[in-house]
Amino acid sequence: MTGLDNLRSFRSVAILAVLHAATVLGVLILALALGHPEWQNNSYWLFAATAWLIWPIALTAHPARSSRWWLFSLACGTLLLLPCLRFYIRSAPIVFGFDARRIVNGVTIVKSEDLGGGFFRRTTEEKVFDGFEGIYHGEYLYFRDQKLGPFSASSIAPDREYALFFNSMTRQPMLFRRRNTTTSALPTRGLPPNAKVEWDISQRRLLISSPEGKELQTVTLD
Repeated sequence: MTGLDNLRSFRSVAILAVLHAATVLGVLILALALGHPEWQNNSYWLFAATAWLIWPIALTAHPARSSRWWLFSLACGTLLLLPCLRFYIRSAPIVFGFDARRIVNGVTIVKSEDLGGGFFRRTTEEKVFDGFEGIYHGEYLYFRDQKLGPFSASSIAPDREYALFFNSMTRQPMLFRRRNTTTSALPTRGLPPNAKVEWDISQRRLLISSPEGKELQTVTLD
């Protein structure tokens, strides 16, 4: 291979490095434009962004290294990846296992409390599509990796087949059935979140009463 061929090869590698960086940025911009900020947690996107670091090494080791093309490739790649940096720093340590938090269905779990029977109280951190920034923190009841809803209070049946929780946004009492993993709203609104809940599994009933002990509702468990 002649010196000219070597130089052409080096230029091709430098251009590929720039195109790689442009692709990483383009995917992020497309995700945000389509309202899918959770794509920043995608392991393929994060791996592609990390793999760009191979290009400066390859360019440095190339026998026909040109300082001008090396600086051009490095400068363009850095400028293209700079907008991705804050997303990368937020997600990469979690996805690659260097952070105690975890990601479930695109949502970052900041804190998780095991309630038993596969139920969890989880505090989440979600990227909200509101301009280029925006973080929403919420507390949700989960069954395994299934998000049941935001809640202010909950009660798990002794047999762990049912869960009653008060949706903190709609203020509606919700009943979850583990058998078919469905959630339905109870017909009565206005139940206080501090209502007393008594599970009568033998009679397949759920008794809800006021803090003072006045019976408010009886629910048949199907």
